Amino acid sequence: MKLRSQSLLFLMALLCCFAGLQAGNDLNAVGGRSAGLAHASSPLSGPFSTFYNPAGLGRVSDLCFGAYSQNRFSIQELSLHSATVALPTKSGTFGLGVSYFGFDLYNEKKGTLAYGRKLSERFTIGAQFDYYQISQADFGNKGVMTFGIGAQYNPMDNITIGANVYNPINAEVTEFTVDNLPTILELGISYEVIPNVLLIAEAEKNIEEKLIVKGGVEYHPVPAFFVRGGVASNPGIIVLGAGIQIKKFRIDLGGNYHPYLGYSPHLSINFGHLIPFKTIDEDVQ
Repeated sequence: MKLRSQSLLFLMALLCCFAGLQAGNDLNAVGGRSAGLAHASSPLSGPFSTFYNPAGLGRVSDLCFGAYSQNRFSIQELSLHSATVALPTKSGTFGLGVSYFGFDLYNEKKGTLAYGRKLSERFTIGAQFDYYQISQADFGNKGVMTFGIGAQYNPMDNITIGANVYNPINAEVTEFTVDNLPTILELGISYEVIPNVLLIAEAEKNIEEKLIVKGGVEYHPVPAFFVRGGVASNPGIIVLGAGIQIKKFRIDLGGNYHPYLGYSPHLSINFGHLIPFKTIDEDVQ
C-alpha cells in the first residue's frame, strides 16, 4: 500500500507538470482539426464544438459523430480520449460528449451536454453544461458541475469571429488549488483568404495564467485532402496535421513535438460533418 501511494503521488506530480504544458482546459482541447490548428478553435464548427465552443453546433445541420485520441509525449498514462455526437433539431443542435484522461490510479472524466442555435444567418449562440470528476486511488472521487457559453458571428461570408467563456463560476473540485477547474476566456477569428485556404488566430486567457496566443493555417487543395499547421505560446509549440475526407467520413491526424518531453500524436474520426470545398468559380459543394 505504501508503494502504491508513493507511485500515485509521483504520477500525480508528473500530471500536474504536464498539465502546465497544455493550453487551457485539457478536456476541452479535443478534435483532430482543432489540434492541427494549435487548438485555435472558437471560430470552428462541427461535432467537437460540444467541447470548445457550443455556438459552433448551431451551424451543424446533419447528425454527426466524432471520436478523438491523443497520446501525450507517447506516455500511455497521459492519454486523452473523447467522443461526441451532435443532433440537429428544429429548435437548434444538441451535443453530447464524454472525455477521459489518465489511468487507473489517477484520471479525469467529463460528461458534456451542449446546445447551439442560429439566431440569424450570421449569428449563433450556445451553452454547455459539464460534470467533471477526478478519481484518485486511495483518495476516492470528487466531482463538480460547471458550464460555458459561446457565440459566433460572420461579419462577412469568409470571416468568422468566435468567443467562448468556460467555467465563469470558478467551480472547485476540492479545496486544493491544483484541482480547480480553470476559468477561461477565448476570442478568435478565422479568415478564408482565398478558396480553401483558412487562417485562424485566437487569444486564450486562463484568469490565473499568462495569455496564450494561438494561430494556424488550413489548406484544402482537393476535396479529399487537406493539411494544417499551427503555433501557440506559453509554452511555445508547433503542430502539424493532415486529413482525408471521403464522402461523409473524415480522418484527422498529426501531432506536436516537445524538445525535452517528445512527440504527442493525435487522431480523430469524424462522420457526418464535412469541411466544404470551394473553387473560384463554384459555390460551396
